[in-house]
Amino acid sequence: MPVGAAWLLFFPNAPYLLTDLFHLEPRPGAPLWYDLALILSCAWNGLMLAYASLADMQRLVELRLGVWVSWVFAAVALLLGSFGIYLGRFLRFNSWDVLANPLTLFYDILNRVLHPFSYPRAWG
Repeated sequence: MPVGAAWLLFFPNAPYLLTDLFHLEPRPGAPLWYDLALILSCAWNGLMLAYASLADMQRLVELRLGVWVSWVFAAVALLLGSFGIYLGRFLRFNSWDVLANPLTLFYDILNRVLHPFSYPRAWG
């Protein structure tokens, strides 16, 4: 269980690489296509590693709890991972903030759960 929780905590970090496209802008000395190719190659690897680890975890859950529970687990992990990406990209939290800054993190998450219409971007 603790290993699964640690996996879930760090799971969003791999697909988060795709959001680095926000930083893409022309700069002198390097063509834009080069930076795009570099970021996309890293993001592609991150996405593939994320889905490979999710498949491994789903397989472990399936062995212990059955097929249907494993699919529910995968769906919940993807939803929580998406929310983790939102927390990192827009609220600027990191995975280690669970230990370093838990009260602020908990408050921000609770605020978005209790007042979803005040934060449409979080649920979009």
